[in-house]
Amino acid sequence: MTNETFCLLSEEEKHTKFKAAMKGKTRGCLNEEELHCILMKISLNRQYAISVYRDGEEFCRVLTATDGLKRRIILGQVAAGIEGISVEQFDSSQAAAVILHDAVDCSNANCLYIFIPKERSQKGIE
Repeated sequence: MTNETFCLLSEEEKHTKFKAAMKGKTRGCLNEEELHCILMKISLNRQYAISVYRDGEEFCRVLTATDGLKRRIILGQVAAGIEGISVEQFDSSQAAAVILHDAVDCSNANCLYIFIPKERSQKGIE
């Protein structure tokens, strides 16, 4: 579905489509509460590039490499990627999500980074 088509949908239809897209991208590894939390904290009137990580170190590395972008934590306790915070302080047993966007150029798509613990993909969700 193109962004133009998505914009014409009702809020309920946008919510349903975005939730389905997130379930697909995460292979169903986020529980309903986590999905709801993410959906309540994003704007469905913006376009998102969604990236999913299952390795805590890689997730932290990506957040650290995005200097200059504004971060907004929307799920979990993510201190990763913030200057002075080490990877060891990241709780890789819990799902997390962060939105990154350029505070100067708002025309760029927002990036939604989601971390899912490896155990969930091996055992199913909690």
